[in-house]
Amino acid sequence: MKLVWSTKTPHGLFETWVGERGMPSSHWLELKQVHGTNLIDLSKMTTPLQLPTADGFVSSVIPKQTLLIKTADCLPILLMGDKGLAFIHAGWRGLHQNILDNPLIQGLAPTKIYVGPHIGAASYEVSEDFTENFPNSDNFIRIDGKLKWSLIDECLTQVRKLYPRIEVEVSPLCTFETSELCSYRRDKTNQRNWNLFKPI
Repeated sequence: MKLVWSTKTPHGLFETWVGERGMPSSHWLELKQVHGTNLIDLSKMTTPLQLPTADGFVSSVIPKQTLLIKTADCLPILLMGDKGLAFIHAGWRGLHQNILDNPLIQGLAPTKIYVGPHIGAASYEVSEDFTENFPNSDNFIRIDGKLKWSLIDECLTQVRKLYPRIEVEVSPLCTFETSELCSYRRDKTNQRNWNLFKPI
């Protein structure tokens, strides 16, 4: 495994790893991600679940275990507030279904958002029909006559509307353009980028 990107947060490290040899640690919580909006509230878990179906974790306390979110072009998002944190997976479907407006996330009163490597707008071509999913979005652009969409700008548009004073840190790495990273749009790969939140 290789560490491709990392940033330090007030409560731990947010890291993105790639490779096929397994993770550097076997002590993490993992989800069966389905491009939905369901979140697991770690604060209410009495026993660990084996691959619960959800697209993120929420906790009112800093978890003791490492959290894992897998992506191949979507956004790995870490939100922190005075009342806890959320670590989620969000693609266009999640944003369309308002995952950032989930009551569990609202309850955290987020003050910081960190976004790991994801596909950039220049590499994210969409159909004309796709605009119907975000009819009021200003995040569509045309490059060489092709319609593109900025996943990260749509995310930040939504999050700043919901949490106006939030501080933002975004990885500059594009999964499509960075050959080390896994990209479904580029390679149709089944491999994933392993995004970890490691509590201090």
